[in-house]
Amino acid sequence: RAQRKAGANEDGRVGTMRVGVVGAGALGRLYSTLILKAHGDAHEVVLVVRREDARRTIREQGLRAVFCDESVVECGAGGGCAQLKVVSSVCDIEDGSMDLIVLTTKAYHVDKVLA
Repeated sequence: RAQRKAGANEDGRVGTMRVGVVGAGALGRLYSTLILKAHGDAHEVVLVVRREDARRTIREQGLRAVFCDESVVECGAGGGCAQLKVVSSVCDIEDGSMDLIVLTTKAYHVDKVLA
């Protein structure tokens, strides 16, 4: 596998990041949505979702966050964000392919995720 130049994604775009978010609860979904919307197409998010029903819902309906000031951020399923990939396991993330991994699981699941 060829080495990437510093700050470049696998496709060679400088300033882009591949972010893995492990856990699709409230925080995992919120962080995924904010990263994608704040940076447009610059970053790719791989969201690890263990439960099949949750994966299906995210693929069909996308992600949506409503804030206290009543602003709404939507991703996928009509809200854009083609850079969102939903997978079922950390094993589906290619070794070394993520620039950042955000762990949003409950504390008692961390050992299973890191095993």
